[in-house]
Amino acid sequence: MKCLLYVPEETDDGIAPFSPGRIGAPPIFVICNHWSQAFERVSEKEVVDCMRDFATNVLQLWERDKLELRQKMMVNKMSETSKNSSFQVGLQRIFEAMERFTANSLKVYEELLQRIEEDRPAREPGGSVTVALLALSKGG
Repeated sequence: MKCLLYVPEETDDGIAPFSPGRIGAPPIFVICNHWSQAFERVSEKEVVDCMRDFATNVLQLWERDKLELRQKMMVNKMSETSKNSSFQVGLQRIFEAMERFTANSLKVYEELLQRIEEDRPAREPGGSVTVALLALSKGG
């Protein structure tokens, strides 16, 4: 019996001298004794081993799923980094184009202002074109 500390008495012929059936014990004791002896012959090792293997497999699946999730998160992060990089490259191109446009516009404006200055003596001082362009050149 597994719940009580039981040290079986050993005999030369292997039969316990005080078995419940031999001494006329009530049937419940005989049944419990047979039940206990029968379960001592049944090994739980196979069940325990299968359960341990199952738990190990579940743990491995869980670890693999965690790894796959981490990898997906890294891919998403890299994808987002790639998207951000593409976004930054696109903005950089826009600002570079705006910078070239501004530089070209300034060059054209300076050339126009230079022409106006060259043509100024020929025109009347205070003319409407000269005043407008001078106001533009001074930021007004």
